[in-house]
Amino acid sequence: MNLARLFLAFKLVAAIALWGSANAAGSPGAAEAPGALSPADSQACFEVVPGHVVELVAAEPLVFDPVAICWDDDGRLFVAEMSDYPNGDGGGRIVMLTDADGDGTIDTRTIFAAGLPFPNGLLAWNGGLLVTAAPDILSLADRDGDGMAETSEVILTGFQAGNQQLRVNGLCSGPDGWVYAANGRSGGSITSPLRPDAPAVSIDRHDLRFRPDTGEVEAVAGFSQFGLAFDAQGHRFSNWNTAPIRQVVFPLDVAARHPLAAPPSDMEVLEDPLQQNRLFPISATPMTFNREPTDAFNASCGLSIDRGSRLLPSGCAYVCEPLLNLVHRRELVPVGVAFEARRPAGEETREFLASRDPWFRPVFTVTAPDGALWICDFYRRFVEHPDFVRAELRDGVDWDEGKDRGRIWRVRPEPDAPRRREDIAKHQRALSRVDARRRLDTAGAGLCDVALGLPADPDPAIRFDVALAVESLDGVERGAILAQVVATEPVDPWVDRAVICVAEEGAAGIVASLAAADQRARARPGILRGLAEACGRNDAARDSWPLSEVVATSDLDRAGQLALMAGWVEGRKSAGASDAPAHFGGRPFASWLARARDFVAGDGPEDRGDAIALLRLDPSADATVILLERLAQPIGVEEATLLLRGLRGRDPVGVAEGVLAAWPAASPAVRRSMLESLTAPSLAPAGLPRLAAALESGEVGPGDIDPEARRTILTGDTTPEEVRARLGVLLGGVASADRMGVVMAVEAGLPASGDGDRGRGLFVRHCSGCHRSGGVGTRVGPDLAGMQSKSRGQLLEDILDPNRRLTGEYAAVAVVTKDGVAFTGLVSGETPSAVQLTLAEGKMETIPRGAIEAFRGTGKSLMPEGFEQALDPRDFADLIEFLRRGP
Repeated sequence: MNLARLFLAFKLVAAIALWGSANAAGSPGAAEAPGALSPADSQACFEVVPGHVVELVAAEPLVFDPVAICWDDDGRLFVAEMSDYPNGDGGGRIVMLTDADGDGTIDTRTIFAAGLPFPNGLLAWNGGLLVTAAPDILSLADRDGDGMAETSEVILTGFQAGNQQLRVNGLCSGPDGWVYAANGRSGGSITSPLRPDAPAVSIDRHDLRFRPDTGEVEAVAGFSQFGLAFDAQGHRFSNWNTAPIRQVVFPLDVAARHPLAAPPSDMEVLEDPLQQNRLFPISATPMTFNREPTDAFNASCGLSIDRGSRLLPSGCAYVCEPLLNLVHRRELVPVGVAFEARRPAGEETREFLASRDPWFRPVFTVTAPDGALWICDFYRRFVEHPDFVRAELRDGVDWDEGKDRGRIWRVRPEPDAPRRREDIAKHQRALSRVDARRRLDTAGAGLCDVALGLPADPDPAIRFDVALAVESLDGVERGAILAQVVATEPVDPWVDRAVICVAEEGAAGIVASLAAADQRARARPGILRGLAEACGRNDAARDSWPLSEVVATSDLDRAGQLALMAGWVEGRKSAGASDAPAHFGGRPFASWLARARDFVAGDGPEDRGDAIALLRLDPSADATVILLERLAQPIGVEEATLLLRGLRGRDPVGVAEGVLAAWPAASPAVRRSMLESLTAPSLAPAGLPRLAAALESGEVGPGDIDPEARRTILTGDTTPEEVRARLGVLLGGVASADRMGVVMAVEAGLPASGDGDRGRGLFVRHCSGCHRSGGVGTRVGPDLAGMQSKSRGQLLEDILDPNRRLTGEYAAVAVVTKDGVAFTGLVSGETPSAVQLTLAEGKMETIPRGAIEAFRGTGKSLMPEGFEQALDPRDFADLIEFLRRGP
């Protein structure tokens, strides 16, 4: 950049004063719409953390509907205006804002490019601009210096032009010299006119990177909705409407090379460990079309990471929540390979920036050349998209109200604000990571020597990079380094995943090293199991295995030995070996099954998961009895699920009898797992007649059968026809398809008040498997924060008609494996090799793609219809009273 021009640009942004309301008052069409405020009045509505000041950079008529900004090499400010949102077409613009008279105030607007379809991302490049405008990423350039682009070149094309909120966006430069972009949730099959013979690249559920000069493009790990950012050390972070900050951790290319060993998700959701995602808006409770929570993220966007601002603490993440009129801040604190995203001190119960103006709609943040945080304010009455609003509410709404407005704000420290001392140790740790990564990347033929000096580093992030870097070394060298990486404390799950992924034939040596190490290393069945799986995949054709000597000679405890055995068997299975081995560790395999039976039947507190997994290979009646006896104990849902899977393929009559015998002592969560088992294809012919008998005898009450199980029983393909009608009478038939009619009928019978304490018990019994409220339950479905702001009628409609306002992220999928096992859940992670589902109770199921027989979207919520068949009006009143209590 020309230094003289850069200095003038810095001087300009540093000198920007309040852009007065008199300018807006005289603008064409600036008559105040109901509820809209002048820039000066809107500025008076802000509350910012002490020691900071909010200033106006520009407003209408200089800028309208801003959604992204950037500066070129000469320090000129460019703005993407999405004025065609939500119902226009080709009305987007890129404008250049300048200070023509040099007084330090922006006063000139030049249209750089117009007629663009919903432009939402900008990046200065090669003397011009890159612009995301689906279906294309464009290169725009002004070659004659008149401030307007004469050339427009398509760099990439093929992006799906889905909903305007969900298109490719978030252009940013990566530390590797590539340009990165956020998927936006619409995907696409991407090609470049610069490389007409290159194959199309699918970015389904992945972000992308590309080289604008050559048209090279690749899918990369991560899946971001609106916003993408790197920190100063090169970590990449993504954004989702309900998950404001997600860290991209595991590289997609490594996962693709090791599909059977890759982790099920390449990202870590970063939350505040104390407050999760609760927000503290100061504006009046908004009347949203879809009744979104009013103190939790629902439309987070515009993520940026501070990389050199004057705001402290440095390195924070900033993210917008336009529905609640605020900008949220998190301090990124390394806790190993991944980070925690914590509220800074003093912001535990307030936001970095919040406004009482309900038209303040922040959608984009960025650290500017002046060191301040700049914010794009879309300034509209409505930001919800009509596509997500019910038809009866959509008509008559002026969705364009406010499109003649727009503001850009900046937040900077007050000149005399006290400077908080920086954490020097944090910066030293970060520099150490950067130096280690640089040394690994440039080592070349000397990689082994460099890596040998790093594997015992106490920083897990450095050891994670070492594990991935040594993938190219031969098995002996790689195994020796990885053994040291995994044996060093502190333990980190991402380090373990990296080691397991790249270990391959070196896995046996790593296990041997762990087994010979101190007790802390041996007491890690998870890493032992994962490495044993790697051994099993590499030795699927063998009847004995390379760790036999380890098991025979080490002093691993029984849990460690069973973890190795279970992992090895699972690895063999994933590689296509379905038969049980004859021998293991110098003993007949049958003796190991006997050990597993004893372990499951014992009364110790140890985790029985590996032993239960082994018993899947034991078809004996003794194993069946032991599994059923354990199921009848007071156990958690995770162990119950493992036991029920271990019972698949056994005598269906005996299993059905045993499952229902364990019913009285089971928790609501365990009962839901039992019902899933009883309705599974392999057990339903025997299980459902036995369930009908239990309902008739009173062993099981109709209210114990949750709505989803009712639907499966009464309409599913697995129910024998001879018992379907009988169960229909016992369970009250299929839920009415007229959901609004049901809502109105139940609402008419609601008592005037409810008992929240009794409602808590109903919540635990019927809702806690997927929701959390009042300190109980599991968060699988939407966050229930902010329920106290909803009316009783609104909550009743949400409960009884869960599909009415269904959004894509909460639409369930149904997966059937080649073994005939069916799962219904939410997709929470994907890699080239596997799909991760989140099931009820928060259970995670990772399914290898090669094991999937059928995969389909249900178009419905994981939350079932039909709660009116399990609850009466008094129950609903009590449940609603509990939900409205708040956190």
